[in-house]
Amino acid sequence: MSHSSELHARLDRPGRLLVVSPHFDDGVFGAGLLMAARPGACLLTVFGGTPGDGALLTEWDAHSGFTGAADAMAARQIEDRAAAALLGAEPRPLDFLDAQYGAPPREATIAAAIARVIDADPAIRLIAFPLGLFHADHRRVREACLGLLDGWPGLDWLAYEDALYRRIDGAVQDTLAELGARGLALLPVWPLATSALAGALARKRVAARAYRSQIGALALTDLADLDAPDRYWLIRPGDDDE
Repeated sequence: MSHSSELHARLDRPGRLLVVSPHFDDGVFGAGLLMAARPGACLLTVFGGTPGDGALLTEWDAHSGFTGAADAMAARQIEDRAAAALLGAEPRPLDFLDAQYGAPPREATIAAAIARVIDADPAIRLIAFPLGLFHADHRRVREACLGLLDGWPGLDWLAYEDALYRRIDGAVQDTLAELGARGLALLPVWPLATSALAGALARKRVAARAYRSQIGALALTDLADLDAPDRYWLIRPGDDDE
């Protein structure tokens, strides 16, 4: 079976999709195509909490036009709900704090929270999480998900290339080499160019634009990477010959 056919076969399997997103926007930016093709997905945002001091104003939030952390997180949740609705997905933020607001949680703590979501929803069959390019929060979420692989061998695990960061020279290749050296097998699964794909990609593009504050803060006048098809890697233990 070809890589593209394998991805389509997995999309056709019954069961729910869980997309693990480090921040509000990452899941839709990187795996929105998959969500559009598989309605009813759960969009789980790891760093979705608001710090106790809602008036805290970080440099990034100020640059984004917000007056404080509470203002910023409220706006980002509204954007996330709008994007999820466009994709027929259920947004579910966890309450961990973004690194800009304080010390990050341990990877094991993040993994335990994700595990509780999986345990509570036996319909979940496919999990997509970030490949973990460049950003420390993205790497933490990737490591948390990798720590769960052995616990749910019956699920399929896809790493999606982190949008925007995947354009950094060598970012994808270096990460793939790192994971391969750790004994993981990563199989590229690209979507086929079909009319169904075209419709899903169009919905993903509209949903991505719901994150107006992020697009504005990043000064993204060139949205080519957000508009390009997502890229995924099926992850298996290195000794899995399936």
